[in-house]
Amino acid sequence: MENCTYTFFGNMLVSGVLYKSNEISLTPVAPDITLTANDSNREATVQINEPVNFVTTGPWSADDTNLFYTIRLSDDESCGGNVLSKQDLTPTSVGTASFSWTPTTPGLYPVHVGWVYGGNNYASPCVLVTVTAPDITLTANDSNREATVQINEPVNFVTTGPWSADDTNLFYTIRLSDDESCGGEVLLKQDLTPTSVGTASFSWTPTTPGLYPVHVGWVYGGNNYASPCVLVTVLKQPRRRDGNTNETATPTGDSDTDRNGYPDRNSHTDGDSNTNGDGNTDRNSHSDGDGYPDGNSYPDRNGYPDGDGHTDRNGYPDGNGYTDRNSHSDRNGYTDRNSHADKRSGHHSDQYVGR
Repeated sequence: MENCTYTFFGNMLVSGVLYKSNEISLTPVAPDITLTANDSNREATVQINEPVNFVTTGPWSADDTNLFYTIRLSDDESCGGNVLSKQDLTPTSVGTASFSWTPTTPGLYPVHVGWVYGGNNYASPCVLVTVTAPDITLTANDSNREATVQINEPVNFVTTGPWSADDTNLFYTIRLSDDESCGGEVLLKQDLTPTSVGTASFSWTPTTPGLYPVHVGWVYGGNNYASPCVLVTVLKQPRRRDGNTNETATPTGDSDTDRNGYPDRNSHTDGDSNTNGDGNTDRNSHSDGDGYPDGNSYPDRNGYPDGDGHTDRNGYPDGNGYTDRNSHSDRNGYTDRNSHADKRSGHHSDQYVGR
């Protein structure tokens, strides 16, 4: 039936009277044909080797033989492009049909369902299928970027991708690099057997220090695909118990920065236990030769800040025992050179504070 408008009317003569019917107009419309790809009626995105499931509905019968679908390859997101595939489609029931398609090459693919009826061609709106390169992942000791091991320590790899359980086009490559890039000389290339659908694993034990980029490769549909590389760093020396290596250990003879375990050759910052030769900050016990900041036991040679035991050579702030050379503030024991502070009564040089 063509897409145009038809008008119907009739006349009736009854007992000499002419009756005219109302005009009736009929306008045929195109059939409503729907199409979805992975439950979307506009677009779907998959990676290669991932099936796309289509469902279409329309006014056909269960045994209709005039149903088909078309898959095109487009340069943009339009519904045009070169026809890649045109296949007959058998209804699954009245007004319904379904089919599946697995792409092998990345690209933009508009898909239609067509129906021929009454000499006319009808089509569903197109659904755009975007096919991407495969998402191949790789981890080394559970890291998808890098792993650090010592020689003779195994590295465990796990990879995922859209391959089947019996795929024979999977492999891995190990290179030796001069830097942290993913290039370098190929040291090893081995076929890899999947452990299940979309998964594979392998192990490698390095014997030589260096930087080793590792890839997983997959050949599908005439194209080569690869995972991002994972960089394996193999150390020159084994790890210490604290998790470091001898390369980064403290530069002394024992445990810390000295031969015993502290920042000097013994236990602390000097030769013995502290900062001097015995255990403190001097060669004996403290900051001098005896144990304090001078040569004996206190800040002077005897035990205080002067030569005896206090602040002078005897024991006080002067040369004897007080603030002068004797006992007090003069040479005798008071504040003059005698005993007190004056020159009078025969006490000039003995007992008073004058001269």
